[in-house]
Amino acid sequence: MIQPTDSGNYSKTFTSIWDLQILAKIKIHLWRLLKNYVPRFMNLVKKRLRADSACPLCKSEPEDSHHILWYCSVLWQLWFQLNLVVDFGAFTSDGIANFVSAFLVMDTDSKKLCAISFWALWYKRNKLVNEGLNFELHELVGFIQSYGQDLSFIKTKYLTTGMQRNGLWRPPKPGIIKLNFDASFASNSNFSISAVLARDSEGLIMGACTYSLEDVVDAFVAEARACERALYFARDMGFRKVVLEGDSLTVIKKLKTNITDRSVLNPISQHILVLAEDFEEVTYNFVPREVNRAAHELAMVDWNQKLPCFW
Repeated sequence: MIQPTDSGNYSKTFTSIWDLQILAKIKIHLWRLLKNYVPRFMNLVKKRLRADSACPLCKSEPEDSHHILWYCSVLWQLWFQLNLVVDFGAFTSDGIANFVSAFLVMDTDSKKLCAISFWALWYKRNKLVNEGLNFELHELVGFIQSYGQDLSFIKTKYLTTGMQRNGLWRPPKPGIIKLNFDASFASNSNFSISAVLARDSEGLIMGACTYSLEDVVDAFVAEARACERALYFARDMGFRKVVLEGDSLTVIKKLKTNITDRSVLNPISQHILVLAEDFEEVTYNFVPREVNRAAHELAMVDWNQKLPCFW
């Protein structure tokens, strides 16, 4: 729930929600999310009604209010597919505060779309949990778009066909190099391959590399090591201002919030932040898999190939 210190934004947010010209049940659902009145898994665990608290959609983090409103990677992918422009601003560990800040600066149509996305996502989530129905993101996107058409506010701005706009890689600003990273991971052998692809503001490839690692604990560690490898590569190439872009929300969030904990990712993330001190500027961006596809395909090289490789 929003803390008392945020009471000003708290009041503005609820006023903004109730002013939206959408069905009352959608506004009430968003209000319930903010008030922590929905049966999320963390609530059920605290009441000893459930043992597992992992989010049923992304399966990567506990399903609490911060996760539902901000940190779930499926939510981010949904917003991206809907072309919902979200101001991520100062990325903190408080997911509720992050959402409130982003919601307040949205225009009215974006607020409507945002509210509908939460309502529809929760509906599909419950179908998955209670009835075992498969969750398909593209079906949810289509449903929201059709629903929005009936409300007449989702115009061509949100109804771009297919992946024509959604899957586009965006170049960095002049003078900055963007390094997309990804990793493939084999759980049966604890072996991973990291891939890094560097491009400039014109989209020209400045270099690339693939690197193998053994004794990797899990896929999250593999992604973190790939991010670490990207900084090593940038340093060796002499880049001074860089953007590190990957499709692991867990890793990007860890780097942006810089919170020390006892997780297996903590030593790696702390080392990445130390490496970053050698650069003039380092930014961390999360993007959906389709935007990161070039690095993803690079990471899926023949595992019998001799590594590392540099281009």
